[in-house]
Amino acid sequence: MTDQLKIDPRNVVDAGTKILDQSVILRAGWQDASSTILSVPVNAAGNVKEGEALVQAHESCADAATSAFEAFSDILEFASEALQSTAFDVSEVDEETARELKQK
Repeated sequence: MTDQLKIDPRNVVDAGTKILDQSVILRAGWQDASSTILSVPVNAAGNVKEGEALVQAHESCADAATSAFEAFSDILEFASEALQSTAFDVSEVDEETARELKQK
């Protein structure tokens, strides 16, 4: 077993890019699909006493779903940025180590 850590920064960057792409797809998909979900008329549940409460409950649920989608997308974007930063750090350490080895 060696003490070396073998990480290809290109693979890390690729993973970060894929995660970011999925975040964009998730956010755009929810924004496109939610427009009809979020705009329910008050009388959509009929002209009954409980209808308005049902629509309000639906709106609260849709708002919570929007918050959840946004939070998840934000987490994916953070993970992508962390991977990109890690790949940069690994590349810098590799270059520094190579320079040190050449000087020896």
